[in-house]
Amino acid sequence: MRHPPENADALFLQHQEEVAQAVSGRAEISVSVGLNRIQDEPLALREAIVVSRLQEADPEVTAAHIRGQVDLAALALKYHDATVHQQYRPQEAKATAMFDALEQIRLEALGIQHYPGMRHNLEQRHCSEFELNGYDRAQQSSEAALTDVVAMIAREAMTQQPSPAPIQRLVHLMRPWVEEAAQVHLKQLGVHLTSQEAFARTVQEILFDLKLTTHRPASSSAEGKEDGEQADALGHHDENPQEENEEAATQMLQSSGESSDAESDGASESSLSMDAETAEEEATDPHEKRPRTGANDGIFTGENSTNYRAFSTAFDEIVTADALASPEELQRLFELLMEKVRQYHTVTSRLATRLQRLLLAQQTRQWIYELEDGMIDNARLSRVVVHPETTSIYKIEKDTEFRDTVVTLLIDNSGSMRGRPISIAALSADILARTLERCGVKVEILGFTTRDWKGGHSRKAWLEAGRPENPGRLNDLRHIIYKSAHQRLNRARHNLGLMLKEGLLKENIDGEAVLWAAQRLKTRHEQRKILMVISDGAPVDDATLSANSGGYLDQHLREVIHAIEREGAIELLAIGIGHDVTRYYSRAVTLHDVEQLGDTMLQQITDLFAPEDIRRHRKASRRRNASFQKAC
Repeated sequence: MRHPPENADALFLQHQEEVAQAVSGRAEISVSVGLNRIQDEPLALREAIVVSRLQEADPEVTAAHIRGQVDLAALALKYHDATVHQQYRPQEAKATAMFDALEQIRLEALGIQHYPGMRHNLEQRHCSEFELNGYDRAQQSSEAALTDVVAMIAREAMTQQPSPAPIQRLVHLMRPWVEEAAQVHLKQLGVHLTSQEAFARTVQEILFDLKLTTHRPASSSAEGKEDGEQADALGHHDENPQEENEEAATQMLQSSGESSDAESDGASESSLSMDAETAEEEATDPHEKRPRTGANDGIFTGENSTNYRAFSTAFDEIVTADALASPEELQRLFELLMEKVRQYHTVTSRLATRLQRLLLAQQTRQWIYELEDGMIDNARLSRVVVHPETTSIYKIEKDTEFRDTVVTLLIDNSGSMRGRPISIAALSADILARTLERCGVKVEILGFTTRDWKGGHSRKAWLEAGRPENPGRLNDLRHIIYKSAHQRLNRARHNLGLMLKEGLLKENIDGEAVLWAAQRLKTRHEQRKILMVISDGAPVDDATLSANSGGYLDQHLREVIHAIEREGAIELLAIGIGHDVTRYYSRAVTLHDVEQLGDTMLQQITDLFAPEDIRRHRKASRRRNASFQKAC
């Protein structure tokens, strides 16, 4: 029985729940406020809708913004098919963002068509996001705004509504180029509103027109093909469309038949997924295929091991830390963490000072010599004595472009980290984030664990399927975002206290977590990308290890690390908490006690950010010292 709300805010949210339930046709829908960012995730298909609240905004604007988020999430639950969406979704980051945005516009157009009262709320949702992005102040076209501009041009074509005021200037500036490249296919979108599959194929054409994908999609028509081939999202052909339909039906039944645990309700930021099926498996018996779903399904295809896979990704989740605990509990845990942090204030100051010097030193100052104006170059004064007519004895200095940097801290949130290890990890994250942020380096803090011990819904699905051999990963992933790179630490710092919460730390599947963190880094625009893994050793998941060959998770982690290090786009470093992790990572350091935190981190971080020639010198010195000690 629902208790009566205690205040106006609770009453408002209750009304939103009733609206979402009526639109989606699902009685179990709930609505809560919890996101600390403006962007919502309607395509995640959460039955627990978590919305963001505008800060310092007019109450009517805030209410319309929340209603718009709820309306779009409810429309997605009613009209959006995650399986079809994933089938056609591209892998390129920019193309993926635009593909998702246009699908949301399709849902919005359907909503306005069937529920005209949603029009104002959905437009306010756009206005709030565009104002936050600064589009209303933009004076020239911007590549960063391309996705939203294309979405608004498509919105005009599908709903005959003008673009919201904050983005109208950018739409006007960029429209000629967009329409010249993709006008034909943009006009076709409105014809396919009710067919998500046809709509997705048209969006693929738009992405190719805008040069966001490199391959033109295969023909959307299957007529004339005796074997019934259908084109997939990458332009290949699936020779067994019936198998795909059976797989989709199995997945939908499984998703609707299994309910998430109470802790995860309202917590999932989006469904995490990893398409690890091999090409050979695409042609196997449909009863052996693994159910797949999720907004990011397939993002790691072909990058790593051909042997590693997940039995199901339908129950994985990416979740923001503030959705896993109440504000009161987060505050209590944060205060507990701060009691441990305060005693290391001097460590933070020392680390910040040294890092600031190093980062400033990397803004390499170069001199231009032999000029006729500038500062006198003392080394060339002798030329004036020998050749009095010489005038090119001056120099000027110029600053080269500073290579901006982003650092991701990926923290092992497994049960073996409970107690002192997780305290050291939380301290490390807090000190590193505060220090790097003071130096102008963007920092992202992520965590990884599982939703259950010894397998969750994935293992249940495996048991119901008759325990097929070599099932792959059999637990449900929980990847946690403590702080995103665009957030200031003071806005997300209290989230770090969540690491001390009882019941959060379960098992650890490191390979997929490192892939997830690396993929997030790859989408960043910074020139230098650093991934620091804080862990206490090997990956462990009892359900997976008991049903697969020995070393299954261990081997996958090694392959992932090797692939990242070989590619070279991301610098990978590990901090082992109480255990030596050098058997996995080529660059690693071990902390055995919190007392070692300051000196060890000072050495490693300064080495990491020191110029290349200094790093080579220090490595050579350490090798000489090690050889000398061994000889003694």
